[in-house]
Order: sequence, then structure tokens, then C-alpha cells
Amino acid sequence: LHCCGEGASSQQPLLAADAHDEGTPHTAMQISQQQRDVTTPHHPKQKFTLFSEMKACISSPVLVTLSLGWAAMIGVVASLGTFGGAFVLALQLFDDERDAAYWFGIVAALAGIIGTPLGGKLADKILKRHGAGSGGSSTTG
Repeated sequence: LHCCGEGASSQQPLLAADAHDEGTPHTAMQISQQQRDVTTPHHPKQKFTLFSEMKACISSPVLVTLSLGWAAMIGVVASLGTFGGAFVLALQLFDDERDAAYWFGIVAALAGIIGTPLGGKLADKILKRHGAGSGGSSTTG
């Protein structure tokens, strides 16, 4: 069995509208290869390397700030999850470590459930007031 090209029994030919000029049908893999080979003046055929992709990611300020923000949030959540119960216990709000951790978890969960939609509304309000910033457009309505 061939995995690609002529004589591949596992590939189904596409519709007649997708057939080649000589009447032989293309397989999905052949059409996909032809679509990758097409070059236009706006999108020249490029060879993507690991370093070119890393450069593209690092040169995007939005991606960099989102990544740093996400990393900071994960750090805070991990710290609170690890030390939150002990912190509440150290404040002597509870006598039992289990109760301190339980109530700290309940309060943190409620803060997340309530704070997430409120933060989204606040961000929408700020975006509407100040616009989307440089080069962007507002998609909120």
C-alpha cells in the first residue's frame, strides 16, 4: 500500500469539479500539496523555521504581554493555593487548619466566579471609552 501519490487505495478521489485538467481525479493530499505550493505576491512561499517562528512570537507585543500576564496569574494562584490556608490560620481567624483552608477556598472560588464577569464588564467599559488602542478596532457592541 502507498501512503500517498498514485495508486493509494486508502485515498478517495474528490468530486468531479475538483478533477485535474486531463480528467484524472486529485486526492485530498495532492490538492493540499498544490494549495501549499501556490505563491502570490502578497504571500510568497516561505520556509518556516523554529527561529523564524520564535522571532515572530517574540516580536508580537500582544502575545508577549499576554504570556507574561498569564504566567504572573498562574504564579499568584499557585502561591495562594499553597499558602492561603496557612496565611488565614496565621491571622488567627480560625482555630483549625482544615477550616481555614476550607473557607479560604470558598472565598477564592466566589471571588473568581464574581470577579471574572465584573472584570470583563470593566474591560469592555474601558475599551469603549478609550478605544481599542493603536492599530486595533473594537469588536464589542
